[in-house]
Amino acid sequence: MFIRGMRVEATLPHFQTAWLFYHHALASFSLRDYGTALASIDKAIGAEPDNLRDHNLRIAVLRKLGRHEDVVACASEILRMDATSKTTLALQAEAHQRLGQDQRADEAYKKLLRLAYGDNAAIDALTSKDTRYHVNHVQKRQTPYMDYPIHVQFETYAQCNAACTFCVYPDLARKGAMMPMSLIDKIIGDLEQVPRHVRFQLSPFGVNEPFLDKRIFDILDKIRDRLPHAEITLTSNASPITEATLKRLSGYKLAYLWLSVVDYRKEVYEAKMKLSYDRLLSRLDMIHRAKTEGWFPHPVNLSRLKDNSEHDALYAAFMKARYPLFEQTLWPYANWLGGTSNEMTSEIADIPCSHWFELRIDAQRHRSTLLHGRPVEVSVGRCNQGLGLGDLQSGRLPALAA
Repeated sequence: MFIRGMRVEATLPHFQTAWLFYHHALASFSLRDYGTALASIDKAIGAEPDNLRDHNLRIAVLRKLGRHEDVVACASEILRMDATSKTTLALQAEAHQRLGQDQRADEAYKKLLRLAYGDNAAIDALTSKDTRYHVNHVQKRQTPYMDYPIHVQFETYAQCNAACTFCVYPDLARKGAMMPMSLIDKIIGDLEQVPRHVRFQLSPFGVNEPFLDKRIFDILDKIRDRLPHAEITLTSNASPITEATLKRLSGYKLAYLWLSVVDYRKEVYEAKMKLSYDRLLSRLDMIHRAKTEGWFPHPVNLSRLKDNSEHDALYAAFMKARYPLFEQTLWPYANWLGGTSNEMTSEIADIPCSHWFELRIDAQRHRSTLLHGRPVEVSVGRCNQGLGLGDLQSGRLPALAA
């Protein structure tokens, strides 16, 4: 680098040379000129080898360049200087993943978890999937989601056309309750406080079928017009969705449409959901045709509660063959904190849950099942009873977790 025709390296002390090269690299990085940024940051490190600031920028540049082996090596150098850097461990693990080194990725992720949670023996027993799940939870602590919810769910109308044996709805005490539009307006108004650069998921449903609420499109209009940074998600059993409904839905910014389809066998489906299997297939055929024709652009996900039998794979094969444009998710059974008699099909790790970054409000207006951000002392009860945490008509939503 030259300043007024003079070589910087020859005229300045090492720390000043490193400072200039660092800022040149930083400017190049901001301009997405990653090659120049790497050349400059390497010179900065050459002038001042043990400056963490320079190595942290270098690993960011290498990641942008897709040089995963170099990311691993750079992370090792940073961890030599600062063994407590959770960000570096996450970058190292990500690079191992991209190199197909899953075991080494898990080792790095578990080191991160030990830094966050202490030497918890449960960490060693975590599966690869659960490890990544809880790393995501730790990383959220360094984001705006400590102050704002990452997911807000509000139940507009506690009514469902199904009577699923695996759900608490059949015994729900608030069945038939409708959230007043005034409260819906207040919730949306409070969420306008969330900065526009902080994206969050917004789900206008709870323990219910959202398309039974005749106000659903009025509510979606309000969300679209007032909360452009909200990613709308909807879960349905598909039965009430007509072609006209789907065409209206296609006009919204929808992150996904999640369809609860518990089984591929008619007799099992009807026994578990108390709905017509033939009607289900006609609805799924129509939605898939809309995807094929291109007028419904949003992702569609078919969800099954897995029982760890051969029918999990048979379900996936059946749905993939009939609906290749749909995604699939096999979800473990839960018992709703004792609210159902479902047999659990997965173990729950003894590690904090990421749902604490979420806010859920039921149709009775004054109950929230989980709060985001900082821990709140609540008496955890069954979902069909709700958790009394104060009347949402008073106070603003972000203040609930204060």
